[in-house]
Amino acid sequence: MIAVKRAINTFITDNPMSAPLQGQDSIIINASTETLWPLVVDSKRLEDWGPPVTSVEIMTNPGQPEKLGSYRRVDAELNGKAGYFIHQ
Repeated sequence: MIAVKRAINTFITDNPMSAPLQGQDSIIINASTETLWPLVVDSKRLEDWGPPVTSVEIMTNPGQPEKLGSYRRVDAELNGKAGYFIHQ
């Protein structure tokens, strides 16, 4: 069983790198690390299991794999509002 905690920043903003924290939540997932880890380490898989997410762009140099510290642009739609955030 894994506990997941996330922070929710302002969804639509002119400067997503400086959005204030608006809230957070946590869940417990009844699955093994071996099952969940492949979903977590591949940001493109977020489209498969994060319902609001419409696309993920890995913001690294072409030809370089995603790694710890990589930036990602995540486009999403929440309550009928489309926006994006930058995630590291």
